Amino acid sequence: MVADAMRARTDSDLAIINGGFVRGDKLYEAGSPLTKGDLLYELPFPKAVVKVRIQGRDLRMALEQHLLPVPAPTGRFPHPSSNVRILYNSHNEPLHRVLSVHINDEPLQDDRHYLLAISEFMFRGGDDLLGYTNATLLPCRTERICYAVCNFLASLRDAGTPYVPRLEHRIQDS
Repeated sequence: MVADAMRARTDSDLAIINGGFVRGDKLYEAGSPLTKGDLLYELPFPKAVVKVRIQGRDLRMALEQHLLPVPAPTGRFPHPSSNVRILYNSHNEPLHRVLSVHINDEPLQDDRHYLLAISEFMFRGGDDLLGYTNATLLPCRTERICYAVCNFLASLRDAGTPYVPRLEHRIQDS
């Protein structure tokens, strides 16, 4: 949901957030309302969502860097927007784990540029995600990520199409 909100609010091709950005670790009953307070609790970092132009090969490298600690649990694990599918093999050597990446059902192309929504923390190479530092920062609405999620959910509610979470297998280990 966070990545989908970031993608929608920046009108990007895709979005990725690191799992450690969500910190509250609270379980919410299915169908229960989510308040702005809940979102501030779950997304406590005052980091903004940024929009960048990134070359496919740099995006692939950043994903490899997200997966370096696998199989150990880590906050750098990637959580992509719902239009992205990533297949990796945790048994492969580090930096050779990503088997395929599809964006809108099309394979990632190394020479193509993509519009990506990420946290400013990741853009600056936080969590040793240096693949993102090769991206070009683009102008976009400056919003703290928790507010981007609040505004995204409010726009869906106002349109009569509430967000319905579902298990989509966006990222899978082969």
